[in-house]
Amino acid sequence: MGRNTANFQTQLNLTDSLTWSVEAHSLKVGIDVRSLRPQTKPAAYAQQSLFNDTAAALMNTATLSIVQASTPVHSSFLHISLFAQDTWQVKPRLTLNYGVRWAPILPQVDVKRPVPNVLNFDLDKFRQGIRSTVFVNAPPGVLFSGDPGFAQANNGANAAKPRANIWNPYWKDFAPRLSIAYNPAATSGFMGRLLGDRKTVIQTMINGAPSP
Repeated sequence: MGRNTANFQTQLNLTDSLTWSVEAHSLKVGIDVRSLRPQTKPAAYAQQSLFNDTAAALMNTATLSIVQASTPVHSSFLHISLFAQDTWQVKPRLTLNYGVRWAPILPQVDVKRPVPNVLNFDLDKFRQGIRSTVFVNAPPGVLFSGDPGFAQANNGANAAKPRANIWNPYWKDFAPRLSIAYNPAATSGFMGRLLGDRKTVIQTMINGAPSP
């Protein structure tokens, strides 16, 4: 009886941008910082039972019964994103827009330990069939805190309030982009009928997505 979870999250956002124009250029830079602290609090104990029919339920004769124990997770995320872009009016009918965004993937931090949900996957150990010495029934290649080769960082030396990174940071998350817009002028012939006189804009865009 009662509710199954008691999840809660706080979030702080800081966003700002600056734009200025220099002759044929319109420059813009910006920053987006977000701090999230979700708390996942499932029920400490849960039981599910399956009965074939009403009579079995009245007799409390279950065909299947599942007992589940869970622990809360207190996490912290920090998201930082910086961007710079320029809109360049090359000619009256030709515009270039280009820029880059930097958004490093920072680790999720578990602010309370022990952290039973933190693990690594080692492909070489998986191929070798090496199992965890902490949780011996875990699949090969899965490492937990306390296993040799467990590579997670412990970002905090305070033993009274330790922290643990759920994954390691990735700093090379750059996403460039380029856009070209052209407004052709065609007043006669087939192209004039197809495009009209400066009534059509041809645009192409290229976005780069990093792969960690």
